[in-house]
Amino acid sequence: MYKKKICILGLGALAGLGLLFGSNQTVLAKGDTKLSVKIPNDKNATALTDTDNSISIDSNDDGTFTISGVTSPNSKVTIERESDLKDYTIKAGQDGSFTKDITVSKHSKTAKYDVSAKEKGKDDSSPITFKVNNKAYQAKQENSSNSRVSESKKSTNGYPTVSYDDLNNSRKLLNQNLSINGTVSKVHKEDRSYVLIISMDNNSAENVMVAVDGSSVPKGKKISKGDQLTIKGTGSGKQSTPNELTDGNNIPYVDCDETVEFQ
Repeated sequence: MYKKKICILGLGALAGLGLLFGSNQTVLAKGDTKLSVKIPNDKNATALTDTDNSISIDSNDDGTFTISGVTSPNSKVTIERESDLKDYTIKAGQDGSFTKDITVSKHSKTAKYDVSAKEKGKDDSSPITFKVNNKAYQAKQENSSNSRVSESKKSTNGYPTVSYDDLNNSRKLLNQNLSINGTVSKVHKEDRSYVLIISMDNNSAENVMVAVDGSSVPKGKKISKGDQLTIKGTGSGKQSTPNELTDGNNIPYVDCDETVEFQ
């Protein structure tokens, strides 16, 4: 097991300082497998090498960011999200280069990704941790706040209750206001936001994935497995669920951009 340590190439030993990267600077991870990662100069990239060996960066306005670098030719590069919701595996090219575009969910204020590489027959490199400040989340919060100022609270009548069959079979509900009732069967919390699996009518075969912004949850409340909820939000078609929550199949998806009511 190699001790995690990151060296800033060409900048010298500046232990304990947060280092702001310039153009085309790279970060070198220690370990049996070589790994260097390029940091762009337009994302407020800062390395904290003497604390937790992390790199803090801003995403693009839409929540995307790119990880690129060089490792040993044909090595396997793993990008692991610390929430365990999503992992990526990339095979480096014959010259050892790799690149991956990643999109952070608009419901996540921040996200952390550990990047490591492994060459066949050798131990893994030590990981480099990316702490991503999600600008898409900020934009969503600002839009939500502006909407609440410019509009009165939408009435309950504006969110008709729909059935699982309605969600599962009708495209007419896409981007439409709606309300669903069900029991929380699985829950993942990140910052103040949630990703839920709701079993409608207590039927485990009628699962709906719901993204909940923290501002939609009543003050002082916390969503837990077994809670019976009424979700008011927007129909968002179907999406593939993370393997950690269900089996990865496409199921109905609701964006809870209005309220969560505890029954």
